Amino acid sequence: MNWKLDRCTAFSLNLALGIASFCGFGEAEESKPPRPKMIFTNDDLQRYRDEVQTGSTGDVPTTEKKKINHEATTSLNSEGSGEKPRSYWAERLKEADRNLNQVRSEEKRFSESLADFQKKLSEAKTDFQKKTAQWQIEDTEKNLGRSTAERKKAEEKKANVLAEAAKKGFKMEDLEKEKLLTNTSR
Repeated sequence: MNWKLDRCTAFSLNLALGIASFCGFGEAEESKPPRPKMIFTNDDLQRYRDEVQTGSTGDVPTTEKKKINHEATTSLNSEGSGEKPRSYWAERLKEADRNLNQVRSEEKRFSESLADFQKKLSEAKTDFQKKTAQWQIEDTEKNLGRSTAERKKAEEKKANVLAEAAKKGFKMEDLEKEKLLTNTSR
């Protein structure tokens, strides 16, 4: 009786191993090539943050929907009158202000970080602390330079929006009032 149990166990074990090898269990792991390691720098991460904040990444569906709605409303408004209404220019001015404020806050953050790292460098006692602080200062200076350039571009965009609106006959005061009205209505 004991030998029948051993024979059944052995048969069941062989059947299970046969099914596993037929289905390919265990081979899939060996056939996969190793995944290459990716190393991200601070610049890569900052670029990604900037893309997400400005909504320029293609994988963020909410910004795409917002763009589509914005384009649809502006095309409807421009078709009806031939000229773009004051609300269009106020919305563009509000967006330019928002981008400018965002870039200014980023620039302020980098300048404050730069001051902190310079303080760390002056207080550093070991070579490791000095080198680390120097690297942080170099990285922050590079980010501050990029942020300053972005601020200048944002200021130019705002000036361009105001100039375009002035060409169409809108005054800055009117746009500011409209912008305030749209802010309070939402």
